[in-house]
Amino acid sequence: MLINTYKKYLLKITKVYFSDEILETNSDLDIYKQYVGDDVLSNNYFHTLIIDLNQSVEKIRKNIRNNYIHRINQAVKKHHIKIKFINKPSISKYDNFIKIYNKDAIKKGYANINRNDYLKLRNNILISYAIYDSRIICGHLYIYDEIRIRQSNSFILNSLNSESIRNISSKANKYLHYSDILYAKEHNFKVFDLGGVFNLDPITKGVTIFKLGFSNKVEKSCGFIFGKTLKGKLIIFLLRYFKMDTLKRFLFIIYLYLNELILSNKFYFSKDNKISKVYYYG
Repeated sequence: MLINTYKKYLLKITKVYFSDEILETNSDLDIYKQYVGDDVLSNNYFHTLIIDLNQSVEKIRKNIRNNYIHRINQAVKKHHIKIKFINKPSISKYDNFIKIYNKDAIKKGYANINRNDYLKLRNNILISYAIYDSRIICGHLYIYDEIRIRQSNSFILNSLNSESIRNISSKANKYLHYSDILYAKEHNFKVFDLGGVFNLDPITKGVTIFKLGFSNKVEKSCGFIFGKTLKGKLIIFLLRYFKMDTLKRFLFIIYLYLNELILSNKFYFSKDNKISKVYYYG
């Protein structure tokens, strides 16, 4: 189990990963990720592929696609890919991963990493890199507890100095995943979590197919939010019954009315009494 407590928008939030029980907290909101207990009803299911690290290396390797093994061997023997692990990264090394990842994510249409999401979890983070010609071309970020290590984010660079290295980086990424699995086993983790499969999302469908080359063991868990205080319950009510865009419009309309009643219509231009763009769009 991994617990992260932080404050955001005047709310105290506790985020709980990999739990099989409900915790007692004094937060406004409790957010559960990959909950595997059976005492909460939720239709927000999460599916991921896992590898049992209690198996021997030979059995783990046998379950990997044969063409993956071939490319992993090529990454080592033909392209001389090196692997680097950073456990419990410093802030600068954490920020460096985010910088590379977010730059690549913009090109590929993925969501950026919010720096604050894992900042307090740095003592439970592992970063791994595949290095070609002294340059990073692939990177993975994992969060972990005592039992499970889960891939949260990954990137692959398909070019270096405008030169295409797509074929090399593809092999390097497979080799990096394989190296991560061996690292996790050597450091006594029990479950290697490949980080989720999303067949209904066309953007990440290829990622799902890629992950199936390492494991076909699917784990089903769920995610949910508890409101523990009046503030927390109000937030859940708004999230459940109001779309965010609708809520923004509602708050903006209130702001405009307050402007009329209190601030003497400062949205109007004083000279010709035309309505300003802000008021018009509102």
